[in-house]
Amino acid sequence: MSGDPGRVVPLTWEGLEVAQGAEVVLDDWYVLPKGGADAGLSMYHISPRKPTVTLWEGANLVTAELGKMQGGQGKRHKWKRGAITVFSKASRRRILRLVATLKRTEISMFVTMTYPDDFERNPRIVKKHLDKFFKRLLRKFPDAIILWRMEPKVRKSGVSAGEIAPHFHVLIWNVDYEALRQWIPLNWFQVVGSGDEKHLEAGTSVERVRSSRGVMFYTAKYICKSDSYIMPGWGRYWGVVNRDMLETIQGKRTVIEIDDVSAKTILRYMRRKASEVYNRRGQFVGRRKFPKWGHKFTLIGNADFWRDVVEKTKRDVEL
Repeated sequence: MSGDPGRVVPLTWEGLEVAQGAEVVLDDWYVLPKGGADAGLSMYHISPRKPTVTLWEGANLVTAELGKMQGGQGKRHKWKRGAITVFSKASRRRILRLVATLKRTEISMFVTMTYPDDFERNPRIVKKHLDKFFKRLLRKFPDAIILWRMEPKVRKSGVSAGEIAPHFHVLIWNVDYEALRQWIPLNWFQVVGSGDEKHLEAGTSVERVRSSRGVMFYTAKYICKSDSYIMPGWGRYWGVVNRDMLETIQGKRTVIEIDDVSAKTILRYMRRKASEVYNRRGQFVGRRKFPKWGHKFTLIGNADFWRDVVEKTKRDVEL
């Protein structure tokens, strides 16, 4: 096999913290007819799809899925998106999934940007600052790929003490560390029109992430951090800039069809690995409990390892 799965960092479902549980995606492909649930009606026998394992080669995302029905009795929900008011759990899952599809060889820079003591309070102007800054950055580093996140933070000192101010965490790929470290402070200072020399010196920070695991760590701890406060009317809390370049650093998406027996075996193994709990020293200390699983299971771990698990399981079942 391609090494080991490493520390499996499963995704989350409601009620569990980021990177501490595994995501169980319940089947929303159909809804039962009225009264069907009370009658004990099952629709899984209707035109099932083949079970599959979807993974991103060289990356960290893998999904195993049992066959789903394709009957005409069900219907899709059509949700109308409302105004963005919070950084939701669904957004956290989308970010984690996105970063997990990137090749483990692609290491990013971690950037933090803050406003000066007298910060801008107009949401539209703040977003214009962000847009202007990223356009500047792409002119300087055309191949840069940017994942940004706005976090509301309460000012603890200064003339704005007690007010909620925007604070930005950014992951940037395809840039040189030294060049970025020298470029960021002055350009952010100029874009926001600070005029405060202290802000020029301390308004930004640039760190070199040293490993793929480090990228996931920064993503889970900072980019996907739960907000303690909300900023109504501020629009999107995160985004990707230069998205067209993403495919250059993503692993190859591969879908492997498997039989029912293999699917159940692989799902059990994935649940078992995802249930393992380790302390900070990497020592196994026990297992976490999962709610009843659905038809689909997604986790973050070495996708190449899981590809080998799938192939071995298929061979064992055929024997």
